Amino acid sequence: MTEGVAVASARFQIFSTAPDFQLVSVIKPSTAEPAGASASDDEPERRASSGQVGWRLLAANNRSLGQSPTLFSDVEECLDGMRLLRRRLPEVEIVTKCSGRPQQWTWHLHYDGAELAVSSRGYQRRIRARYAGVSFSQLALVAYGSPCVVP
Repeated sequence: MTEGVAVASARFQIFSTAPDFQLVSVIKPSTAEPAGASASDDEPERRASSGQVGWRLLAANNRSLGQSPTLFSDVEECLDGMRLLRRRLPEVEIVTKCSGRPQQWTWHLHYDGAELAVSSRGYQRRIRARYAGVSFSQLALVAYGSPCVVP
């Protein structure tokens, strides 16, 4: 392996429904301080306008693997949702559901009655949906935060 060559890997991305949303940078969920902790001097600046924000986990090939089950009112709330997901990943329950026509299976990560993440797409087979949920859980543990924000 050549030194200095970056290998693509899964990453979190924050997105917004507001057309004038701006985010200067985002901290990595793995290094993020817990909610209520004091911010450090190198804390990135965040600006958000009206609208809703959410997160998604992208694979190395930029396919969306899963996303937040709801939209959040601001970036801080969204980051708190990402932190909660990462803290609870070892304890989540993967639930598969079938809906729609044609029938599509989706996965949902639940912890203590709360939905923490949902699949970004449907699957033709239940076993594929379950496998995708397991893969999401494994990748979300090692994924990094992305400075990329999509309006």
